[in-house]
Amino acid sequence: MRTSEDQQNLQSKQRLRMEINSQIETYLHNGGRIEVLGDIPEGQALRQIRHWPAATDLALAAGSFSES
Repeated sequence: MRTSEDQQNLQSKQRLRMEINSQIETYLHNGGRIEVLGDIPEGQALRQIRHWPAATDLALAAGSFSES
């Protein structure tokens, strides 16, 4: 049973990879560009990660307002 689940999981991942690759090829074919960034200094990487989860920040902010 576990083997069939693993096989299904692998097939699902392969389908997702193929779909992502297809979307990337379409993007590039339509003139899109992918910029490859060099190494990011560790301090900058941590600062950027801290700002990514905007939805979490909004959820926390909403709880901090009290209704009067």
